[in-house]
Amino acid sequence: MVDCIDAFITEFPDLYRMLLDTSHNIPKAGYISRYHNEDSIWDHILLMRTYLEDNRKQFEDVYDLMKILILLHDVGKIYTKQIIRKNDGSLRTVFRGHAGFSTIQAHMILMKIAKNKH
Repeated sequence: MVDCIDAFITEFPDLYRMLLDTSHNIPKAGYISRYHNEDSIWDHILLMRTYLEDNRKQFEDVYDLMKILILLHDVGKIYTKQIIRKNDGSLRTVFRGHAGFSTIQAHMILMKIAKNKH
C-alpha cells in the first residue's frame, strides 16, 4: 500500500514544493517561531507524522485518518503567509486565515483523489 505522503508528492508535486519552500521562520532576520521551530511547513508535517508513528498505539482506532489529517492540516499556510513588522521593528511571520484556506485546499485535494479513483 502506498503511503499518503508518497502519493501526495507524486500527485501534487507543485503543492509539495510550495510546502517545502514556505517557512514558519525568517532566519536572516533572526525570527524563529515560538510555535514551529522546524523550518518549512513540510518539515512540520513530517515532524507531526513522526509523532503519530511514535505514538501509534494511542491513535490505533483513527491512525489512517490521522495520517491524512496531518498531511492536509496546514496546506493553507502557503496562501496566507505574511511577514509583518512588530512595534519593536522586528519581523515575524503570520498565517491569518490559514485554517479556512487549509479546509478549502484539503477539500479540493480529496475531491481530486476521489475523482481519479473512478
